Amino acid sequence: MSSSPPSPTTGTSGSAVPLPHYFRVCVTGAAGNISYLLLNRLPRQQWARTLELFLLDIPPAMEALRGVVMELEDCGLPQLRGIVATDIPKVAFQDADLVILLGSSPRKPGLESPDILENNIALYREQGKLIDQVASRDVKVLVVSNPCNTNAWVCREHAPSIPAKNFTALSRLDFNRAIAFVAARLAVDPSQVRSLVVWGNHASQRIAADLGVAFVNNYPAQGHRTLLTDILRENTAPFLAELNKVTILLASVCYWDLTLLCFALVLVWSSSFETGLPSSKPRSRRSHG
Repeated sequence: MSSSPPSPTTGTSGSAVPLPHYFRVCVTGAAGNISYLLLNRLPRQQWARTLELFLLDIPPAMEALRGVVMELEDCGLPQLRGIVATDIPKVAFQDADLVILLGSSPRKPGLESPDILENNIALYREQGKLIDQVASRDVKVLVVSNPCNTNAWVCREHAPSIPAKNFTALSRLDFNRAIAFVAARLAVDPSQVRSLVVWGNHASQRIAADLGVAFVNNYPAQGHRTLLTDILRENTAPFLAELNKVTILLASVCYWDLTLLCFALVLVWSSSFETGLPSSKPRSRRSHG
């Protein structure tokens, strides 16, 4: 069998060229800038099997998507066995082993997170239903588009036959921002801030970071390991000065002193939190005729 990828299927006619099942990756919003940087890296990872890429975007983006496909073909990546470009979600999600959801309603000037959520909820409801209907029973779903936690929850709620643990929201940007915020105000290297956790979605001026279990290595001196809650008890000034600009702190309320409780209340008031996802039993791969 030739290792060169077959020609992609494009357009709205309905069916893709049938391919033998390798490790099948579906990427939505595939003609966008994030996808452009991602796609040529996927076949370079240490996958157990050769990849098939199923690329999904809206009809007006198909011409740009064909250009992306041609660039991938020009790379001659040995692990990339096939590429299918389509604007039909059911084709893209069919038997997918990994779904990377990049596509969403863009953040336009004047739009805040509630507006974006309203625009995206219908999209992720439908995508969740399709994943539930036609994807692999062990599909892994990574939601990248913001608000990613809520989008992931909506998608998961409409894919009840897929295990809850198979859905992940990419909150790395919020995590990096929280680390940078704490490091800058303590004048330490970001690598010294450890075990910090972020919750919920970010807004234009908010990130909810749980400092209750976080600590700083080599602070205040080499060889020390200090909990952030202890640092806050001793000196809250570097953080309090920023509360009117960026709300980023959630001190663990298991330490019931007044200062930390105030920090917790600020975040409870100003941030949204996602509840746990219901569990469901995994099933074997569904046969699709």
